[in-house]
Amino acid sequence: MSKVRNVPQDHFEEAYALAIYAFNVPDTTERKANFRTVFNHSNTFGVYQQNELKSQMLVLPLEVLFHGETMSMGGISYVSSYPETRGMGNIKKLFAASLDYMNREGMVLSYLDPFSYPFYRKFGYEVAFNTASYTIDTSYMPKTKNYPGQVTRVKWEQEKETITNIYLEKYHHSVGPLKRAEWMWQQKFSDSNKQKLAIYKDDNDEAKGYLSYHFGEKTSAEFIIDEMVYLTADAYTALWQFVASHQSTFKTVQYKTAENEYIMELFPRQTIKKEVNPFMMARIVNIESFLMRYPFKEKAQTTFYLQVKDRLADWNNGIWKVELRNTGRKVTKLAMETEIKEAAFLSASIQTWTQLFLGYRTIEELKFHEKLISSTACAAELAERIPQGDPQLYDYF
Repeated sequence: MSKVRNVPQDHFEEAYALAIYAFNVPDTTERKANFRTVFNHSNTFGVYQQNELKSQMLVLPLEVLFHGETMSMGGISYVSSYPETRGMGNIKKLFAASLDYMNREGMVLSYLDPFSYPFYRKFGYEVAFNTASYTIDTSYMPKTKNYPGQVTRVKWEQEKETITNIYLEKYHHSVGPLKRAEWMWQQKFSDSNKQKLAIYKDDNDEAKGYLSYHFGEKTSAEFIIDEMVYLTADAYTALWQFVASHQSTFKTVQYKTAENEYIMELFPRQTIKKEVNPFMMARIVNIESFLMRYPFKEKAQTTFYLQVKDRLADWNNGIWKVELRNTGRKVTKLAMETEIKEAAFLSASIQTWTQLFLGYRTIEELKFHEKLISSTACAAELAERIPQGDPQLYDYF
């Protein structure tokens, strides 16, 4: 009989062996060090058979930036099983245990990077973020205008406080990016010899943007932008001019970023290739806690009745009365359906509510495709309460 239990820290080697076997990747010093970092900061759940670890899932306690607030989030990582145990329901057991743990720990959201979108929909997750990948021919790099200040190549240890502050200022009011923990910054920038950093400072010597990048391993002709963060138009211009200054050495620039990033306008359309792909999935872990914290736009006081369907997190199932008042709000799970006012009733799965409240889909889109059921008037009224903002995410785990 297989059982789910916590994988202790001293079982690292067993957990690492399972991960590299399941993902069919080489055992390298760098990969082992990265896994150890994630493992050390996770609560790891495992399915054991005869005291042997057969399946596992790591849950990272993280925080995300959300319309000017911070929300707790459980990051799912290294979902893995030995092939002979697949199809035995181990992953469902792990998700049930992990969701229960995240709920008890007060995590209101959860993210994961899927190998299969349909597979993870079974556990209440849905696509919530896209990425745009750009391939730019350096012979057509734009001739940007002159800018005040300068761009300087720096080392992480010298400027880590400056870089983290720029990131937080840029994304504080965004929807969904990680509020990176110190260990995540360290893993991202300080442990890699290939990673390079540059900072833009204006005429007042104030840092207004940074760029992280590296050179291609498969071909030395690729300049790869890992992250470009800017607070002003001058910073945007300066950082792109810094990239353009490498055009005599490289044939292409590769850049993966958020779908809505201001890029295409910088280049003639025939000289840049853009490819948009779905990225990370998300789900609401606890709908009551989420609705209590969600930044609904202020309007005249009103009440909505939200039906939630969740196959794995039973505490979310039911009809939630959401009372939005000028002096606050109240969220109550109804005991009897007779209390519902049909004119204010909306029904959807946990996946649909996640996409709506994270801004990945509009209420009009979801209603048109019958993912969300409600009257037209009620949907329009709720839509007026949803703050504007595109979901953004620049990390995976």
